[in-house]
Amino acid sequence: MQYAQWVVVTSGVLIGAAAMCAAGCDPYDCRDTLTCPTSASTGGGGDGAGTGGGGADTGGGGASVNCDPTISSDFNMVDASCGVYVWSNAFVVPYLGTNTNPYKTLAAALTDVAGRTNPKLRNVYVCNEGTFTEPVALSEDVTLWGGLNCDNLTWNYADGSKTALTALAGAIPLTVSGTVDVTVHDFAITAAPATALGGSSIAVVVDSATATFTHCDLSAGDAKDGASGVNGGVPAPQAGSGMQGDDAGAKNASGGSGGTNTCDTNDPGVPANLAGGPGGGGGSVIGGGGGNGGQGDIDKGGGGGNGGNNLLCSVGQDGSGRTTPVNGLAGLGIGDINVSGYHGADGTNGTNGTNGTSGGGGGGTKASMTYGAAGGGGGAGGCGGKLGTKGEAGGSSIALMGLKATVTMSACTLSAGKGGNGGAGGDGQPGQQGGNGGIGGMGSAPAVLPGCDGGKGGKGCDGGNGGGGSGGHSLGIAMAGGMLTQNMPLSAFQPTVNGVGGLGGNMNVSGNKGTKGLSIWCWDFDGTQDGKACKPSNKPPS
Repeated sequence: MQYAQWVVVTSGVLIGAAAMCAAGCDPYDCRDTLTCPTSASTGGGGDGAGTGGGGADTGGGGASVNCDPTISSDFNMVDASCGVYVWSNAFVVPYLGTNTNPYKTLAAALTDVAGRTNPKLRNVYVCNEGTFTEPVALSEDVTLWGGLNCDNLTWNYADGSKTALTALAGAIPLTVSGTVDVTVHDFAITAAPATALGGSSIAVVVDSATATFTHCDLSAGDAKDGASGVNGGVPAPQAGSGMQGDDAGAKNASGGSGGTNTCDTNDPGVPANLAGGPGGGGGSVIGGGGGNGGQGDIDKGGGGGNGGNNLLCSVGQDGSGRTTPVNGLAGLGIGDINVSGYHGADGTNGTNGTNGTSGGGGGGTKASMTYGAAGGGGGAGGCGGKLGTKGEAGGSSIALMGLKATVTMSACTLSAGKGGNGGAGGDGQPGQQGGNGGIGGMGSAPAVLPGCDGGKGGKGCDGGNGGGGSGGHSLGIAMAGGMLTQNMPLSAFQPTVNGVGGLGGNMNVSGNKGTKGLSIWCWDFDGTQDGKACKPSNKPPS
């Protein structure tokens, strides 16, 4: 006895079971419900229409017609009343002697059948020639029949062949949405590889609808890496240094002026003006002691040196600055899915570094007979480094996405490409070096000492590195609620190894790596703790 594996996923709860094909049938070749094909139904009037394995009764006089090309007789022809026909290479030739000409696009055919009052006759029969490059959106009950051979205009079913459907990069080839019931037979639906940064490649989305896929191949291409963050910039030149004080001997020897610097602030248009303290002037016995140096940045920088009352002085104090940058956070978690696609976790920006404070001016000395030497000016503080911006999440490669949908798959294959790497966060700009303190003026023999040096400006803090984005996923199926029934072997799912999560801007900084993406055949994003893997049941029926 042969069994088909299947799994039901309902809001994160897994239920395993197995379905048995009717005796004598291969379960992976049975159509729709995994039972052997039956003959077309013979109707008895009314306006109902059977689809799938049975025939369609068009009503009127009880005459029955078959709408299923996989079981039809007479060269596998189906009745023209069942629906409309699509052939990308169609030319103006009536179908089977009627006045119905094949459409060249699926969009045109779907517009036609949407107007039918009987949804059971909304069948679209599609040739297996060429590739239809058009995003298809289904929002009404409809059945798509692919794999038809149209060379001889008989629209016979070519077992094993499939109709190719794709879309341009960034578009989803097939979307089913709304409270509708859609069936798709014998289609190869392929999403193009993503081209936009952080872009995903998704073949099919089923949103709040019921959809059945039979003998279909769903393939997603490679996703794109997330955008990297922008670096804060190269190191700025050193801040302004203090000037030298006047030498001893000159009357009213002046201290050196402090260095200056202008930095940006978080308030646009309001710069931060940094300035070292001025050096103290030279003194004399007659005029008093040497002058004290000024404090850097008026009241925030290094203190000024004391002037010499006993021929001595003291140097200006150095400015200060924060030494540890504030880095951005990494993109953590598996992201989320909705009708517009997959959305990963971006990192966050780093923080601008704070400015260093300026150094104080050096004190001046005094002389007994002449004037002493003046102190040097303090160096200006350095500006804080600019932040590195965040790295963005990589895209995902997903063959089928179900959003609160009821999806059944029979004898289908799914394949996914490479998930995109998360973008690395940008490097923060190194903080600017503070200016040097000015040297004190020179003394004179025999007893006049030189003026004292100004303090060095404090270094600006480095800008924080941006956090890396999360890595994208490689998934056969992505679920968010709803129900999934698989009448197919697990070996049909072939997701490839996905990209790892992005690194932070500075690889030596821990905690800046984004979450690594998943590589798994099915993931339920609505499960507990940010998702739950789908697991099939291998148990045969008891």
